[in-house]
Amino acid sequence: SIGANAAFINNKVVTLVEGSFLASRLYGRPNQEISRTYVGNPIATFYGWRADGLFQNQAEIDSHADQPGAVPGDVRFIDLNNDNVIDDKDREIIGSPHPKMTYGINSNMSYKGFDLTMFFLGVAGVEIFNADRMQGLDASYPFNLYSEITDRWTGEGTSNEIPRVSTLRTNLNHRTSDLFIESGDFLRLKVLTIGYTL
Repeated sequence: SIGANAAFINNKVVTLVEGSFLASRLYGRPNQEISRTYVGNPIATFYGWRADGLFQNQAEIDSHADQPGAVPGDVRFIDLNNDNVIDDKDREIIGSPHPKMTYGINSNMSYKGFDLTMFFLGVAGVEIFNADRMQGLDASYPFNLYSEITDRWTGEGTSNEIPRVSTLRTNLNHRTSDLFIESGDFLRLKVLTIGYTL
């Protein structure tokens, strides 16, 4: 026998008591917003910039919207409002921490004296803001860095995902952006029971 169930989540804020939005900030970085709550959207949606790879050379910086402090190897952010300047006005909703669906699958099988029971649990349509990875790639903190820092940009064409290492925050490479948004979808085997009847 096989059984399944699913729950679909539609999360929408219908009113705020005051202000046009509510912001939540990253612990230890009081000036860095992680999410905003707007009327008409799910509560606490991730809010930030959209990344478009890394600047590989000075010519790419010169032909891009004005991005103060950027040098080759820094993250290139998208000029969403087309005003030719990268600033706070170029932020938007970049993800949601709420799954669109949660589901489960269970099965029971038997053959002669043997029996097998399995239960799977899954989540779909959820995103995670990986703040740990954001800090693990930021050399301005006095902590160990992620091992993937070895794949960082070290010269033209070496990387288009992990920015150069610097203790300075001139370009704010590690600001809230979709560079640190990851899929949280999973399907996990929660229970597995094998038996034999004597």
